[in-house]
Amino acid sequence: LYGHYRQTHQGSDTVTLSTGEPVKFDAVESRRTLLGIRWNQSINPSSNFFLGAAWGREYDGKVRASIYGNRLDTPKLQGDSTLVEAGFTLTPGPSHPLSLDFGIQGYAGKQEGVTGSFRLNYRF
Repeated sequence: LYGHYRQTHQGSDTVTLSTGEPVKFDAVESRRTLLGIRWNQSINPSSNFFLGAAWGREYDGKVRASIYGNRLDTPKLQGDSTLVEAGFTLTPGPSHPLSLDFGIQGYAGKQEGVTGSFRLNYRF
């Protein structure tokens, strides 16, 4: 079982479109929680397979923008999402500090899509 809380901040910015219009983006605050479960199964002493599922919630995440001072319709990122994942871990040996993780994650709900991951871990 696991739980995460993440809070991020992205500052404001102004960009100019290729057509010359200035677009101003306000700062964005995001607060998220993620609660999940992951099942691990050893295949042999140097490899491990995992499956997982989680529920996530975005509590804020309003994006505001304007052109020439006129507010644009902006998306709200607030809402629930589910995550399913699968992958495997390879290590040179049971007590070796190096490992490689490969995984795939699928999202549904407010956040939708598929991602892949590759991680190289060294524990010291």
